[in-house]
Amino acid sequence: GLDQPERQLVIRNYKNGNPCLMMFPDGTGNVFYPSGRVALIISAVAANMHIMSLFSDEENPPNLLAYFDPYGNGCVNFPNGKIRMILTPFGGIELDSDGNRRKRWTW
Repeated sequence: GLDQPERQLVIRNYKNGNPCLMMFPDGTGNVFYPSGRVALIISAVAANMHIMSLFSDEENPPNLLAYFDPYGNGCVNFPNGKIRMILTPFGGIELDSDGNRRKRWTW
């Protein structure tokens, strides 16, 4: 196979000193809002397969805004945490803020 360059630990900070980005050699990591709260969590399912979870910049508790897995599944939520869209490898559904279906499709 092709030789992959070895990944390094990457840490970046905002000008105010708060963390901005922390990426580990295995591809997992976190991205932070300027407030210091977590914006994005990247977790490993298996080697080179990651889940991405995006959160709101709120203190108690932050809302899950979006979630994507390496298998083609995901969801996107309204800022209040209610489901806005569900995605699968086969298609998706879009909902309005009251939970009523607006659209449904297949790929």
